[in-house]
Amino acid sequence: MSAALDVLTDYLISDDGDSLLQDLSQQVVVSADSLGMEGISYLLNITKAFVISDEVAAIRSFRSIQTVLQSGGDFQDNVKKIFPQPTPAMERLSRLFSLLDLSRDTDNAKLIPVFRKLAQEPKVQRVAGEVIAKLGERALSRSLRVVFGLPPPKFGGEGSASTVFEESVAS
Repeated sequence: MSAALDVLTDYLISDDGDSLLQDLSQQVVVSADSLGMEGISYLLNITKAFVISDEVAAIRSFRSIQTVLQSGGDFQDNVKKIFPQPTPAMERLSRLFSLLDLSRDTDNAKLIPVFRKLAQEPKVQRVAGEVIAKLGERALSRSLRVVFGLPPPKFGGEGSASTVFEESVAS
């Protein structure tokens, strides 16, 4: 696996890999933004379950949570019964983590040179900075729109992170 990642890394940092690196960075922005929004919505739904005006229902809820916490090995199954269904973005992240399960018969130390090579590459550093800036812009835009009671932003397609220019073009 580390040899395949090394070849992929060489391709990504080459001039031929520019389009793949840009596509990958755009997908990271869209997926992370989606995961963030769905995660916040998911947490709000969970907290709504704890807002109970009926004391008897509240006691039943806390007892079922206590049962889940004390259940030991059945914890994951019991949590699935109580909490809402995970969002599509959460499911995708879960599948990604299961695919990247580096604990399975893998010498993780072999991957360190690959990650070091990526981290030291100026092109990858620039793209990582762009990803962080786009995610920050999206988070700030969403936050300001919520504070001022504006409709949610509509982010453009590929390569677009800004909502400012899209609104002026649409007007």
